[in-house]
Amino acid sequence: MTFGRTSSNPPTVRVPKNSLTKGYYEYKGEPVSLIASLYKDIKTKKRVRVKYLKNLVIYLDRDSQSKEYSTPIEVDFARFIVENLLYLDYGVIEEVFTVIHSIDRILSSTGITLRESIENRDTTESIAVLAQRSIVFSLMIGLKQHLKWAYNLTEAKVRAFDPKKPGSAKDNKTAIRSRIVGIVDWPDIPYLEKGFEDSSQMVEQLDAVRSVLAQLIIVCRIDS
Repeated sequence: MTFGRTSSNPPTVRVPKNSLTKGYYEYKGEPVSLIASLYKDIKTKKRVRVKYLKNLVIYLDRDSQSKEYSTPIEVDFARFIVENLLYLDYGVIEEVFTVIHSIDRILSSTGITLRESIENRDTTESIAVLAQRSIVFSLMIGLKQHLKWAYNLTEAKVRAFDPKKPGSAKDNKTAIRSRIVGIVDWPDIPYLEKGFEDSSQMVEQLDAVRSVLAQLIIVCRIDS
């Protein structure tokens, strides 16, 4: 996957390399979520923690959730949220499923709109805005892929999860990482940190995310 972020005459502020806010700190060489302490406080309160996780994911799609926001979430803050969720020490596997399910809901709704906007070169939003949204979506997609890999979850297991039927024995199992993620530098999103030099890079990004969304939406489409 290759993603870009602006045009030859960028209407938005360029983000200098290495200036993005990371959502983790390192402890003995391993990444630790910055919200780990807060999450520990609500870990025993099931309803609170599930709602908290869902709201964090939904915030990545805030522009489609509320008329209050006319522009998508900043890439910097989106990365902060995604990395916090990636490195969080989840209590039970239901929490991991909740995050992935929330991402899938966005892919099967706003993701379709984004793909269509890219395909039609929708003039109601500037290309810069579409590019910014596409980076946020690529971060969400990366989060889902890494969580599935770390917790050894198949797409079938993910799709079998029903948030309307919480509390099953299998979903209440302790969340144990079967693989160590390590520190992710997002190599599949080359324009996440570096700026873009011309419109061709932005078009490259939009075409790439359109292709990825077209594939994932088919797989991840779920009932709303």
